[in-house]
Amino acid sequence: MSDIRKLLKEATMGSHEEAEKSSFMIDMLKGRLTKKQYVLFLVQLRYIYKALEEESEKLRDYELHASVYFPSELYRFQNISADLNYLDPKWSSYEILKSTKKYAERIHEVGIRKSARFLSHTYVRYMGDVSGGQMIRYKLRKAYQLPENGDGLKFYDFENINNIKNFKSLYFSRLNEVVQNEEAIKEILDEARLAFKMNINLFNELSKVVC
Repeated sequence: MSDIRKLLKEATMGSHEEAEKSSFMIDMLKGRLTKKQYVLFLVQLRYIYKALEEESEKLRDYELHASVYFPSELYRFQNISADLNYLDPKWSSYEILKSTKKYAERIHEVGIRKSARFLSHTYVRYMGDVSGGQMIRYKLRKAYQLPENGDGLKFYDFENINNIKNFKSLYFSRLNEVVQNEEAIKEILDEARLAFKMNINLFNELSKVVC
């Protein structure tokens, strides 16, 4: 039996490091983004998660995708919307960037095809959020002097996951159960690399926007 978790980690290691070393991510983690820059970032994420969660709902009963259908634990669209409303009531006036639109279009494309590739996008986004969210949450709270009650940082609040380590083990065990076809595995690995590239493109475009 293939270990999809190990394969994904190995396949995306270089891309993961490239994303973490992007100037936008470094500035965010060091608290150097203005609040408007951070709001712009959240606006892009809201657009991306809207696509991801729309397609997830359509695929909820499709065996390959139903195995990792965890809406109450993972969905982020509503949380991001709450953060935006708290941080900047005028967030809807912010533009949707070209790289964001391409990213969302790709998610819709593989979702409509009911492709195994859709699983790559849920992995890259949700597992990345679950894994790194708490550290980022802490840094952003300090940078923007946000309240302890979590207002403005709901994106990083996975309140329905009691134990992150156990949840991730469940997530990947489910993937292993349904993804054993070699062709499907190759598609998932290829698409995961593409998903990271799309995130990197987004970070690069964000770093060029002055606001």
